[in-house]
Amino acid sequence: MCFEAARSLGTLPGANQHDPFSPPAGWTGAEEDYRDFIASRLSDPVWSSRMGLYTMVACTNSISATGPYAQHAAEFMSELVASRGFVAQVAVCH
Repeated sequence: MCFEAARSLGTLPGANQHDPFSPPAGWTGAEEDYRDFIASRLSDPVWSSRMGLYTMVACTNSISATGPYAQHAAEFMSELVASRGFVAQVAVCH
């Protein structure tokens, strides 16, 4: 996974199998289910390490969130970054 990939949170289901913010293909959760979906990935070692990389990048770089759950992804990332003492700069693109 490269640095540039970690600067974009893609939330379109099935769009990127390596992006921790992208639900799997066929996922049909509602917006309110998305936050639970992302939180569940923190308990998985593989997804948690990827999310950690994305968080490290977001601590010192502006990032973007795209797709149907972009706002929720941006809010979640902002919380992760704040927990490390930084302020996230996340542009939400629908």
